[in-house]
Amino acid sequence: MKLIIDIPEDRYKDVIEARKHHLLDSYAQAIANGTPIPDNATNGDVIKAMFGYKRMSHFNDYPPLVDVYGLDNNDDNDSVTFYEDWWNAPYQKGGK
Repeated sequence: MKLIIDIPEDRYKDVIEARKHHLLDSYAQAIANGTPIPDNATNGDVIKAMFGYKRMSHFNDYPPLVDVYGLDNNDDNDSVTFYEDWWNAPYQKGGK
């Protein structure tokens, strides 16, 4: 299961520092192993952070499209296509 939580940046830094010294309980370890999503991220930033990717191509079709290759499996032949306006739109936590 994937869970997105919002914690203050200074607390996150404290958790990462504690991990260096092996001072984490299981919940803090889960946070330390999480994937940070920057403030003001776009939908595309979140997809790339959560799944990783190999390369991207932009197409000036109508509507403009973004092809993302290697999402989560690093296969350079496997792509997923997104509308460019959605890809570049601000990420909204919780699907608001």
